[in-house]
Amino acid sequence: DGKDPEQNVKNTFLENISSGDVVIDVGANIGDYTLISCKKVGDSGKVLAFEPLSETHSILKRNLQLNEITHCQLFQKAVGEKPGIANLYKSNASGTMAHLDSSLNGKDLIKKGETEVVTIDDVLNSNNIKNVNMLKIDVEGFEHEVLLGAIQSFKEKKIKKILCEVHFKYLESKNKSSETIYELLRGYGFNISFISKPTPSRVHILAKLWFFFIFYINWVCFLYFFIIFFKLQKIRNLLYTIACLPAYDEEDVIGNLIKKILPLVDSVVVCDDGSTDLTSKEA
Repeated sequence: DGKDPEQNVKNTFLENISSGDVVIDVGANIGDYTLISCKKVGDSGKVLAFEPLSETHSILKRNLQLNEITHCQLFQKAVGEKPGIANLYKSNASGTMAHLDSSLNGKDLIKKGETEVVTIDDVLNSNNIKNVNMLKIDVEGFEHEVLLGAIQSFKEKKIKKILCEVHFKYLESKNKSSETIYELLRGYGFNISFISKPTPSRVHILAKLWFFFIFYINWVCFLYFFIIFFKLQKIRNLLYTIACLPAYDEEDVIGNLIKKILPLVDSVVVCDDGSTDLTSKEA
């Protein structure tokens, strides 16, 4: 019928990025998501696109040129858990998709050569990127490895949203499941929603980092209550300063807050036992 089967997914993708954002496209293929994200973020934003297969990378590069897009960094590299060199495979000679697994669903794949593998953590560090609004992943069953290569970035809350195509059958052929993906993301504070109708082989998910926003709001609300009750001007000024800070490192925020409040009051009662081990220690 000529309709794009992923149009609803693309609409959700676009709704979750804005002008000036940083977007990373892992498994860019010929550039469907790369192109629309470049247009949405504009010249003030940045898109990093990864496509390891040489012939597909060439088409992607040409598509960007035809659309006169200059604010996209292209990488003919794969993304995984650890940096290194890996074999690259295809399911058929004419396809545009590549795999880092030598076999999937019990079927041996065709070796196409080698590719450099990088991690999301290394990419963000080497490009001095502190905030990624959207990480899009479509890597044909290799999504778990991509996420494992972003653990430090998850810990530092650098990545705010993830759109990922989860491939059930490919994961099962590697003795994994979709729950492997979901548990990892939830463990780092992401809330997961399903944005496409599941098929026997795949589903699209959108993971949003909610934990820190909820944590931050709870603490700010608690402090405003504290200020209203005691009417301490010094603490009111202190709260204003803290409320203007990005709450990326809650352990430091809590620790510094308590140290600054102590000279102003007789005692401090901590009304949160800590949502992480480090936060609990500070409390």
